[in-house]
Amino acid sequence: MYWLLAAAIGALAGAFGSSLLPSTLVEGLQYGFNRRLPHKIPDVSTLVRLRLLGKLSDEVYFELMKEWGFDSPRALQILDAAQNYLTAAEVVRAYYREKGPGKPSEADIKAIAQELINRGFSEEDAEKFALIAHPYPSPSDIITWAVREVFDPHVVERWGLMQGYSEAAPQLEKWGRAVGWTPEILRYYWAAHWQWPSPTQAAEFVHRTNVKWWNGPKFSPEDYDMILRLADYVPGTIPLFRSTLYRPFTRVDVRRMHKLGVLEPEDLKDAYKELGYDDWHAEKLAEFTIKYNADEEPSEERVLTRSLIERAYDLGLLNRSEAKQALQEIGYSEEKAEFVVSVIDMDKTMDQADDLTRVYMNQFRYDIIDEGTLRAKLQGLGLSDDMVEHYVHVAKELRERQEKIPSKSDIKNLYKYGYISRQEAKNALLRMGFSAYWAEKLLQ
Repeated sequence: MYWLLAAAIGALAGAFGSSLLPSTLVEGLQYGFNRRLPHKIPDVSTLVRLRLLGKLSDEVYFELMKEWGFDSPRALQILDAAQNYLTAAEVVRAYYREKGPGKPSEADIKAIAQELINRGFSEEDAEKFALIAHPYPSPSDIITWAVREVFDPHVVERWGLMQGYSEAAPQLEKWGRAVGWTPEILRYYWAAHWQWPSPTQAAEFVHRTNVKWWNGPKFSPEDYDMILRLADYVPGTIPLFRSTLYRPFTRVDVRRMHKLGVLEPEDLKDAYKELGYDDWHAEKLAEFTIKYNADEEPSEERVLTRSLIERAYDLGLLNRSEAKQALQEIGYSEEKAEFVVSVIDMDKTMDQADDLTRVYMNQFRYDIIDEGTLRAKLQGLGLSDDMVEHYVHVAKELRERQEKIPSKSDIKNLYKYGYISRQEAKNALLRMGFSAYWAEKLLQ
């Protein structure tokens, strides 16, 4: 073997020449022997790395390791120790990924694993690492999928949650594969990405689709409950929202229904409480209604005539003095005629106050006015301190659970930079309480 001869000559030259010849000459002779008869081999760590990378066969690796004094079993142990292995955390993640859904295809796992084996991973750990390196949805995404019913085939089918996916699938799956997403996961993201109606819109659906002249699909109270679940409302409060789904009787309705015997006296307090009055105010209104309707039993014709007079005055077809005169002509005293007209006036005032109250509460709800301004405006309507406190409390509750929309400046910027259309910006400003005129001005 030439390399043994070269090594021997080199050693003799080194030992013999080091004492007789200059060191530079000895080094030159050594380099010359090395060049003509190469005999050195890589160190152990390099040999192990070359074998892991597949640059050496088993036969050559074991043969060269013998030159370093390692027999085949020890050389194999060194090779096993040098391979890349998963950490404890990665082993746990791999265990759960192997048990769960959303895994990449076997072909992808094996292709990635082979690349890892070529870089020093053990065969078993290479496949596991390929599995845990594959991207998975976050826990919050999975919860969102569950809340939005994407795992329920009936909901997906009924509401068309996969509509449009087949057209978008080629590009979605092409780009999804580039980041490691499987078609299964992409379908779940697609089904969950839709914007569901707000609870307010859902309530309108219930009102408008359950009438005989509506020919489209029905939207049931159970569907309304589902919308509340999708909006992440606390499940225990969802049945309570049913109480706000339908409108109660108005004050005028209550008084007239009691007059005609449709509502019993014991129903009056609850009817007024449904409108938002506390116990004391509801009791007083019930007492007032009973006394107001306790007029002497009039004839059917007189009841009809009085009702028409009240309606005409309410609509402005008669002025105040004309209404009083008409009531006196059908047998009411001047005092009672004045009382009837005054009640209608009070009803108008209270209805106007109700309308303005709703406007002011919406202005507060959408941050157009602050709490102090809201209080001042409510007091300006002549409401008692108790009622002012009641409406302020309700306005705060509504603002707590309102469907969030951007501020005025945010809306203008979103429109300015093209993120929303002009109509979308205008609709948002209208929801905040601006008139159509000022909404247009703000967008100019």
